[in-house]
Amino acid sequence: MNTAPAPGPSMDRLLELLADRAVQNLSPAEQDELEAVSAAFEGFDLDCMDRTAAALAAGLAAQDAAPVPAAVRQRLKASGAAWAAATADPAPMRLVRTHDARRVRIAAWTGWFAAAAALLLAFAGWMGRGTSEDTTARGLAALRRAADTQSVVWSAGPTASESGNPTGEVVWCPSLQKGYMVFRGMKANDPTREQYQLWIFDATRDDRHPVDGGVFDVAGDGEVVVPIRAKLQVREATLFAVTVERPGGVVVSDRSRLPVLAPVKPTG
Repeated sequence: MNTAPAPGPSMDRLLELLADRAVQNLSPAEQDELEAVSAAFEGFDLDCMDRTAAALAAGLAAQDAAPVPAAVRQRLKASGAAWAAATADPAPMRLVRTHDARRVRIAAWTGWFAAAAALLLAFAGWMGRGTSEDTTARGLAALRRAADTQSVVWSAGPTASESGNPTGEVVWCPSLQKGYMVFRGMKANDPTREQYQLWIFDATRDDRHPVDGGVFDVAGDGEVVVPIRAKLQVREATLFAVTVERPGGVVVSDRSRLPVLAPVKPTG
C-alpha cells in the first residue's frame, strides 16, 4: 500500500502567518510554525507585510478623516469584489520543486501579495477606524515593526523644568519618513499663548535650518503620543528637539525655550 507523501510547507500558510504577525502578536506556537514554514521559502521577503502595515497605519494616523458613510462602504466593498474577480488568475500560481525551487517566482509572490495586503489593510483600516487616539496607538505599534525604525530617548534640554521634566522617546522610520513623539509628564500648554514645535536636525543640512517637524499641543501630563509631520525629507536625522513657540510656530526658532532633546547615536 502506497502512502502519499506529506504535503510540504504552504505559501498560503506563510502569507497568513505574516499577515497575522503584521496586525497582532503571534502565539509561541505560531511563531515556531512561521520559522519552520519560512525556512522552505528562502529568499522570500518576510518583512513585506510588516512594512505595508506600518506604512498604512502611519499614513492613516496622520489624517483626520471623517467616518466613511454606509453607502460609500457598500460601493467600496462591491468594487473590491469586482476587482478581485476581474484580476483573479484562473491558473493558480505554483512553485515548481526543482533543486532551486525555493527561489522560483519568489519576486512575483512578494510584489503581488504586498499589493494585496496594502489593499486589504487599507480597506480594513478605513472600515474600522476608532478614535484618533486608537489610530495613533495602532500607527505607533505598526511603525515599531519596520526594520529600520529608530527609537531615541528624550533627554532634558536647557529649559526642561518649565515643561515638567518630561521623559519618553522619538520613534522614527527613515525609509517611510514617518514617526511619533512619545511624552510622559509633559506639561500641558495653553494653545492660545504658546505651542510646542519639533525640529529635526539633518546631517545633510545646515544646523541653522533644521527641518520643521510640526507644532503640537499637550492636554495633560500623562502619556502623550504625537505624530511627526516633517515639512521636508529627513535624510539622516542627528537630533530631535522640541521648543516652545508662539501659537502657530515659527520659521526660525531662537531656541531660547528648549525643554527636551533626543540625540541620535551614530551607527557603525
